[in-house]
Amino acid sequence: MDGGYLDGETAIVSVTGDVGNGMEWEFRHFVDLRTGTDGGRLPAPPTPLHDAFEIRPLGDGSWLSVDHEQRVWRNLK
Repeated sequence: MDGGYLDGETAIVSVTGDVGNGMEWEFRHFVDLRTGTDGGRLPAPPTPLHDAFEIRPLGDGSWLSVDHEQRVWRNLK
């Protein structure tokens, strides 16, 4: 999942791009749903694995992510 609703007032939005030669970049930001303002970037897990950047917002103000050892972590803003 690339983003979703963190809670009733905040979304996680994914912004991606391609730099060529099959290389891509991706950043995730908190966005205030009432104003549309950027609330800052989510910390990325310290891993070179693309799949480890997958996140799952839970809707209660937290989200799940995967670290470099493929362990699932629950995160809070």
